[in-house]
Amino acid sequence: RLAELQLSMTPPAADEGQAHVFRDRAMEAYRQCLNYPGKFQYRARYHLAHEKIAQGDCDGAIADLNTNLAMLAVDKDREAQENSTFELADILFQRQFYRQALARLQQALEEYGDSKHAFTARYQVAECHRKIAEEAQESLRDAERLPVPTQEYYRKQRQESYQNAYQVFANSIAALGPPSATGCPAGGPTSANACILDFQLAGSSSSNPKSGYYFAAANPAPTQFFIEGHPASAGTSGVKGFCATEDNAVRFNNPDAPIANHDSCIALLPVIGN
Repeated sequence: RLAELQLSMTPPAADEGQAHVFRDRAMEAYRQCLNYPGKFQYRARYHLAHEKIAQGDCDGAIADLNTNLAMLAVDKDREAQENSTFELADILFQRQFYRQALARLQQALEEYGDSKHAFTARYQVAECHRKIAEEAQESLRDAERLPVPTQEYYRKQRQESYQNAYQVFANSIAALGPPSATGCPAGGPTSANACILDFQLAGSSSSNPKSGYYFAAANPAPTQFFIEGHPASAGTSGVKGFCATEDNAVRFNNPDAPIANHDSCIALLPVIGN
């Protein structure tokens, strides 16, 4: 509690030097908590790991979080275990250790699917699958040099990873934004709002566009997605209408015209690229 008090005492108008003093005092208080068994030790270690991340010491943070999770396996405290699990998964994701991150993210979502971190974690799961699929695709670049069983392995991995990615992507753009124009809740993202996009983009419409365009997305099938963008004022705020699907290519109408669905998008030419 002393550490939390030190952080809360930081004056709103404090300069960097003053803020650093209060943060150092808080971290020292957290370090003192490590000497006492129980939930506050675990929560303190989580906060210390979070500070190490801010200081660029990701290896130290990973070590602290792994220590926490090993101890929490036999001495449960939901707050510390939930935060430590999602934090460790996020570090691995940011460092592009996608297979390790995926295992941690899936564990976190299985145990804490109602967490405020869950929506962002689901997005990261999808991204992990997509990145693993891209790694498999890269391995197939010189497929003729690979034994046939190896080629089949990478093709299967690519297909399954892409399918898994599309199954966990959000089913609407609004779900990727904050719940209101005031921004993300004080407690951070929730299971309903990822707070990844800004509110205007997430809630864009023909009467409330973002940079002259409004957008919509859908999941017509478990392994498909369909996203489209149209000028709010054709010929004024924009000329072309755009769409994309799971083949990772962007297509457009010139001039803009309605795009009925997923298959209508795929039928459009030309393709910008993938």
